Amino acid sequence: MRRFRPNIVVEGAGAWDEDNWTSARIGETAFTLVKPCSRCVMTTVDPDQGVKSVDLQPLRMLGTYRRTSDGVIFGMNAIHESDGTIRVGDPITLQTTATTENQ
Repeated sequence: MRRFRPNIVVEGAGAWDEDNWTSARIGETAFTLVKPCSRCVMTTVDPDQGVKSVDLQPLRMLGTYRRTSDGVIFGMNAIHESDGTIRVGDPITLQTTATTENQ
């Protein structure tokens, strides 16, 4: 997970669930999820060693099933709609294209 340098990680979500999320509320802070995040070659660098993976993993594997016209995607880009503080363990409410989920 560290190779992807996430700002926020949602525990308990299924693989690729974020593809259907449209907004999130973490504590009192609202976010609009605006687009999938295309990943760069930095995901192939071991953050502990500073060495690039010879086989270009995990980007190469993700590219076999998460490649779009915008590149290899993993996660979402979000814009905060209000100022606020979020903390590890805060509850999150997700709005999806179909329903609202609590995590």
